[in-house]
Amino acid sequence: MNKNPFLLILIFLSFSCQKTEESNSKTPSHSGEGMTLTEFLDSFDHYSAVNPETLEEQVPLSNDQLKDLIPQKVGKMEMKKIILGHKQAMGISGVISTYQEEGGNERQISMELLDGAGVTGNVLVKATEQKLMPDYEEKSEDGYSRIYEHQGIRVLERLNFKSQSSEIEFVCAGRFQVTFKGHKVPMNELWAFVNDVRRKKK
Repeated sequence: MNKNPFLLILIFLSFSCQKTEESNSKTPSHSGEGMTLTEFLDSFDHYSAVNPETLEEQVPLSNDQLKDLIPQKVGKMEMKKIILGHKQAMGISGVISTYQEEGGNERQISMELLDGAGVTGNVLVKATEQKLMPDYEEKSEDGYSRIYEHQGIRVLERLNFKSQSSEIEFVCAGRFQVTFKGHKVPMNELWAFVNDVRRKKK
C-alpha cells in the first residue's frame, strides 16, 4: 500500500499544471475580441487625460502602445497587415492596420491611428479639428464628401462610386486622428466596422 511520495507529488503537479493550461485556454484573448464608437473613444481616456494645451509637450505613444490599441479581429474581418512607424520621419507616431474577411476577397478596410502628442503631432490634430469644424457637403456623379456631427463627434465622410472607396475620418479624445478606409465596402458597412471597433476595446 505504501507509495513513493515523490511519485505522488509529481502526479499532483502534473494534474495541477494541466488544469491551469485548460483554464488559460478558455480565457478569451483581449485583443481577439470584437468593439462600439463610444467604447472605442472611451478606450483612449487613459492617454487623453492631459490638458490639450500641453499636448505638444507630451511624449507620443510607442509602437507597442499603439499596437495594443488595435484589435486583431473586427466582426468577420481579421487583421492581415499592420504598419508601425510610417510617420516617424515627420515626428508623428502612427499605425495602419488592414482587415479582410476570411477567404481573401478584394473587400478590405484599413484603420490609421495617428497620435497628436508632440509638436508635429499636435499641429496635425489641430489642423484636422479646424478642417472638421464647418459643416460641408459636395456631391457629384462619382460620389460625395461631407463634414457633419455624428454621435457627438465631427466626422468627414467620403464615398466614390467609381473607385468603390469609402472613408471616415475624425479626431478622437482631442488627441488621436483616426481614419477608416474601405475598398469595395459601402458607407453603411464601413460605419458598422467603426462601431464594431469601438465595442472591441473594453
